[in-house]
Amino acid sequence: EAGNDLLLIPSDGINTINIIKDKVSLDRINESAYKILKFKYDYLDKDNFLDKSYLGSEEHAKIISQIS
Repeated sequence: EAGNDLLLIPSDGINTINIIKDKVSLDRINESAYKILKFKYDYLDKDNFLDKSYLGSEEHAKIISQIS
């Protein structure tokens, strides 16, 4: 597994995409994208803000478990 669902500012974006395409299956990419989009749909409000008041709670641990 790649281990990261997000790459931040790669120095060579095209090469990075090609490496990912060669090493990671499309099913794995789709699975990761689905987890991210489901989290956003379930937990972000209409303005894309996340209520941070529950960080460190059992609910927070559950969310981390679901998306990892």
